[in-house]
Amino acid sequence: MKQLIIALFLIAVAGCKTPQMYVAPELKNDSQLLPVKGRLGFHIKRSLSFGEYSTSKVKQGWVKGYDIPFFVRFQGMKEKLSFQQFGKPGQVAEVYSVGKFRSTELPVLKDHFNIILKEKNHFAGTVIMNEGQDVWEFLLYNPDGEAFRSRKAGFAQKNNEVIEIKGVNNLEYGNNLSSKFLGYEFIYNRQTVGAVEIIDNGKIWLKTDLHDDLKLVVASLSSSLLLRTSLEEKIE
Repeated sequence: MKQLIIALFLIAVAGCKTPQMYVAPELKNDSQLLPVKGRLGFHIKRSLSFGEYSTSKVKQGWVKGYDIPFFVRFQGMKEKLSFQQFGKPGQVAEVYSVGKFRSTELPVLKDHFNIILKEKNHFAGTVIMNEGQDVWEFLLYNPDGEAFRSRKAGFAQKNNEVIEIKGVNNLEYGNNLSSKFLGYEFIYNRQTVGAVEIIDNGKIWLKTDLHDDLKLVVASLSSSLLLRTSLEEKIE
């Protein structure tokens, strides 16, 4: 009877823990955990903040032009979102994204990223840093899909540099009952350098010794994913 009481107590304690997505041990043990503020009850033109990172007010559409292939090719798309991502003092990135492509727009996406499209739903964008000198482009294959066989969710790239984006659908304690992704992890040079949880308020992990520029990129990608899921219904 005593063992049964102890077991029930432990289950009750575990049940009181706030659900959190699984984070790779190598990242969890060497990272900053940054709770997100400003996401729940989100409205157009509000902003996000986490740790020393924050965004400007979010805008529907793009108002600034660059002589950059991504910006030129996708300027005419209807579903657009833009904001500035701020990092450490003096750090800022311009972030632009597009989503919910129409069938007539998919060939543009395919040609730009030079990939085979297996899904109809995609989310893509660009992160512009250092006054246009550094440009990262990102693509999520099927952001509203279900995670059955593969965790491969997309990538971000700058020339020969690639950040692999993988979906996470497991909780920290036990398995997730849903097949939907709870968040994403970012892998650079075979190391998990960051992660974002997109449920509830949201959380972000950034590897402690990651270069400041890469931290800003991961922060920008994380904000894009959080804003996309928060604003999706309002942007329709």
